[in-house]
Amino acid sequence: MLPVAGFSTAVQNELNGQRDIVRLARLTEARTEAMVTGEAGA
Repeated sequence: MLPVAGFSTAVQNELNGQRDIVRLARLTEARTEAMVTGEAGA
């Protein structure tokens, strides 16, 4: 029972880490796009 719980926790941590990476990537992409659009409009 413990190994299963440990495995599921590891999987959860992995998924959370990937989700955070995707979130940061999207934020960075949106920020870059906003900067480029802002410079083009200026």
